[in-house]
Amino acid sequence: MKALGLLLFGIFLTVSSAYGQKTCTIEGDIQNSVLFTGAKVRKGAKIIDSVLMPGVEVEENAVVTRALVADNVKIGAGAVVGDAKSEHIELISKRVKGVE
Repeated sequence: MKALGLLLFGIFLTVSSAYGQKTCTIEGDIQNSVLFTGAKVRKGAKIIDSVLMPGVEVEENAVVTRALVADNVKIGAGAVVGDAKSEHIELISKRVKGVE
């Protein structure tokens, strides 16, 4: 891992038009999104047009699109949240289970 500014990045990632606060861990892809302190995005996960509040964890291969994810919510591995075609932002305030 290498430190870049205030973010902690993993090896496998793409970051485009994103803003993150200190101590974020990013191993997945981030596009047009904001990540707050302590947010974690694991390998293969995608965050698109979304906001992750403090302490949010997005597990491997999950996809979060056009969503506001509340503090300390966990998005499970392989879960899909939100819809790119929606004109509304989805509020996620509870844990989302991944694919089992």
